[in-house]
Amino acid sequence: MISQKEIKQYLNNVKKNCPYSLRRRLSAELESAISEYAEENPDKTTGDLISRFGEADKYAEEYIMEMPAAERTRILKKGKTTLVIAFSAILVVFVAVVAFAAWAIYDDYLSDIGSYSVITITDNGVIK
Repeated sequence: MISQKEIKQYLNNVKKNCPYSLRRRLSAELESAISEYAEENPDKTTGDLISRFGEADKYAEEYIMEMPAAERTRILKKGKTTLVIAFSAILVVFVAVVAFAAWAIYDDYLSDIGSYSVITITDNGVIK
């Protein structure tokens, strides 16, 4: 019998080999199919599960290739767009932090300019 732990492990291995934007969809479909298979075949083992669905990395690859090209492209572009937006947001925050730090250092420099005074000691030892 296939344990829930083994099913979860197989699902996790499949998800690791799948683009992030497809993981939720693939996981839901595969989990449903595996549950149905396990209920119909309670005496099957993990080896039988792999024989039926294939190795985890191959399953993810085949799943992606079986999708209609237009849908696959749309989903994968969405994932790339999300990545670009996230990277851009991080870059903007980094630039803002650097700009603020530069401004703070410059402001501190400007405030220190007027605080220095020149002390003059005359020949007879008088400090002016």
